[in-house]
Amino acid sequence: MVRGLYTAGTGMLTQRNKINVIANNVANVDTVGYKEDLMLSRSFSEVLIERINDPNILRQNEIVGTIAKGVHVDEVFTKFVQGSLNETRRNADLALQGDGFFVVETPNGLRYTRNGAFFVDNQGMLVTAEGYHVQGANGSLYVGSNNFKVNENGQVFDEDGNLVDEVLVVSFVDNSLLRKEGEGLYYTFGEAETVESEAKVKQGYLEASNVDLVDQIITMIEVARAYESNQRVISTIDSTLDKAVNEIGKV
Repeated sequence: MVRGLYTAGTGMLTQRNKINVIANNVANVDTVGYKEDLMLSRSFSEVLIERINDPNILRQNEIVGTIAKGVHVDEVFTKFVQGSLNETRRNADLALQGDGFFVVETPNGLRYTRNGAFFVDNQGMLVTAEGYHVQGANGSLYVGSNNFKVNENGQVFDEDGNLVDEVLVVSFVDNSLLRKEGEGLYYTFGEAETVESEAKVKQGYLEASNVDLVDQIITMIEVARAYESNQRVISTIDSTLDKAVNEIGKV
């Protein structure tokens, strides 16, 4: 019976973690380039039950079944599905159509993002909202002014029509090796192999979050019900244990 308490308890902890993931998705439903997080849970390994010292059987230590020991968080992973592209008609806004990431230089090194809400600083460099330099094929991307143009191949032209650089876009063989760092940035975990990206660069567009708000609300309701079910199991076991200790013990 006490084992049931632990099983229900792990269920509550898992559902609470899932709620936190959903809440973060909902909070970022309007964040440019945000990618939805999903949580996978898994049962703990089952334990074999053996019948020991039963005088009615000839073979001892006979396996009679298994007992599950609850669930735990197995993995939280990011769903790298393309979000819709919304037209802004703002030159410094860039979006990627297809698999790939913009590269930006931060104090912690190179980072990757799908958030193309960029700005031109007073030195003519293309930067993020945090001031991080967007990278081109030749290093930090110089565009001169807000009158620059970018074609779908990522080539950058100044206001006089001169080719000045190319937006650096990279893709990864395995996106599961990317980890979120905050501010819409990703860093690589382990040996992440890059390949040439075939994504098209769309100037004057921003990629919306790929979070489906209705789906998140439905999942949140399901998780809340599962949490309440585990809570009721714990309450029932607690009530039964209370009777066993305080009532049966008096007989």
